[in-house]
Amino acid sequence: IGGGAVEELENIFADENEKQKKYNFVFFQPQPTTDQKKIIESYSYQNSQFVFLEKGHRNLITRAVRKFFRCFKIRLKTKYEKDFLRKLNNHQFDKIVFEGNCPILILKDLCRKYGKENLYFHIHSDYKPNVEIAKYVGHLIGVSSFVLRKWPDFCVQKHLNPINCHVLKNNVRNERFLQKITISERERLRNKFGFVDDDLVVIFCGRIIPEKG
Repeated sequence: IGGGAVEELENIFADENEKQKKYNFVFFQPQPTTDQKKIIESYSYQNSQFVFLEKGHRNLITRAVRKFFRCFKIRLKTKYEKDFLRKLNNHQFDKIVFEGNCPILILKDLCRKYGKENLYFHIHSDYKPNVEIAKYVGHLIGVSSFVLRKWPDFCVQKHLNPINCHVLKNNVRNERFLQKITISERERLRNKFGFVDDDLVVIFCGRIIPEKG
């Protein structure tokens, strides 16, 4: 509802699962706004549930307390993470997938309860290797070999057990890029974007940032 690539992907999961009826999904998401709630209430998913988490207010006192403890290398769980752990107890899960980001502070708790082999992290960018993730998450699912390349060596360097790495490439609908157009339409489009006839045009779908490779 709030937009974003991860949210769009989760929407595709939910929609496709309504057709195939293979899984019972539970999506944990930030608390929606009043307008977003109205849209959500119009949906009728039979095989997916949506659980909304309290984000908490980052007021001056909260920030000061967290910064104080960080000076001593002590990280405090956020209200969002505490709410996540609490609401997880209302459900039975076979697998937990972290989509695009990983809640470092609560991984140990989750690993203890569900087992390392049942925790998955779907990585969309060049995520910096982290000891907690390597210790407590059983599987990394990368959108390319590029985003997974650092993890095996990282585990060796830190004397950790190897982590299972899987590549699941992003896909596009080929029919959108295989449309036939006339020579005059091709020239019009090239002129519109400032390309000359013999320019090589490469389409990159995503943000042009270093961690995308």
